[in-house]
Amino acid sequence: MNTPMVSVIFPVYNVERYLRQSIDSILSQTLTDFEVICVNDGSTDCSRTILEEYAQKDARISVLNQENHGLGAARDRGLAAARGAYMIFLDSDDFFAPELLEQTVRAAREQNADIVLFGGVRYDDKTQKVTKAKDFLRRDLLPKKPVFSRTDVPDTLFAITSPSVWCKLYARRFLLETGLQFQTLFNAEDVYFTLSSMALAERITAVDADLISYRVNRPHSLERDKHTSPLCFLEALNALYQELRQRGLFELLQTSFRHFGCSAILHNLKTVRVDEARLQILEALDREPYCQLPLREIPGTDDNNKMVHRYSLQLSAARDWYHQSERISLLPQQDDGEKYRGTPPTEGESIQVSVIIPVYNTAPLAGRGPWLHCKPDPAGHRDHLHRRRLY
Repeated sequence: MNTPMVSVIFPVYNVERYLRQSIDSILSQTLTDFEVICVNDGSTDCSRTILEEYAQKDARISVLNQENHGLGAARDRGLAAARGAYMIFLDSDDFFAPELLEQTVRAAREQNADIVLFGGVRYDDKTQKVTKAKDFLRRDLLPKKPVFSRTDVPDTLFAITSPSVWCKLYARRFLLETGLQFQTLFNAEDVYFTLSSMALAERITAVDADLISYRVNRPHSLERDKHTSPLCFLEALNALYQELRQRGLFELLQTSFRHFGCSAILHNLKTVRVDEARLQILEALDREPYCQLPLREIPGTDDNNKMVHRYSLQLSAARDWYHQSERISLLPQQDDGEKYRGTPPTEGESIQVSVIIPVYNTAPLAGRGPWLHCKPDPAGHRDHLHRRRLY
């Protein structure tokens, strides 16, 4: 069999509603020399039937079936079977510009790149609205040169691109040399792989184009259910930290790591859907191995480190709130009725203030925060702390 130019690794799990649009956008690529390795990760809907239907029509499509082990295991299996000179990991609920493979492969070949970055847009599944996604590719942070590596942007390397794997093309030789594989996690399974690859690559380039439509706001997505496994991103963060230390790269990339680590924790505290999951995250930060993550140290407040400093302050405040709430929970508790019942006024005594509090289903949040937002003062001398709910 001829070696294809690109291997498209395509994990599939219960996406029958979106699968045809996604595959059709791959088969409509202007570059035609590719293979699509579909890894059916134990789908219980009609996804497997749809995949087999497409495989019968197009010889470039192959289907691997396995029990449900998650995105990481599915991608690793596809990677092991791939034969292309370049690898791209696409999600089966997204859809793609016709020029995706052609533009990224051209850039990879012209620059002899290990990784090619590209941008995308967010597509709202409910409203069908398309919005810019600047975080997929931070063009403002790209160096003013066609090829770069960690030594060119050590303080912002992990902020240049999303920690997701689906907005990058990889050279197969690079992945074989590094031996990187995905973690088997319920969510955040690609964070370690993606950011480790950015740290290890000697030649990174970018295509200044939005080539992927990333579907958001769909029911039953892993992002919506991450409260069921709220510590996955901490596992990924710890794996990245250990990888950087083992490879002797942490000292160079420590500012970028701290920026990503603090912002990832704050993002998860904000977006996780259940209060108990937030408490699990804050509790985990004080036990092994996560308490060893170097996130408490606050770097200087020069131009490169101001955002890290700000994130560190917010994270410290969240942890302080957690410890305070733990201490309060150890105090003797009164019955709620007695706890909040004041001394009634005596006959003829007037009430000075009436406090009116509307209440609806807020018991889990009573007395909880954290309330913190850091904002530089106008003179820029120090950070003032303003009260605002973190999540």
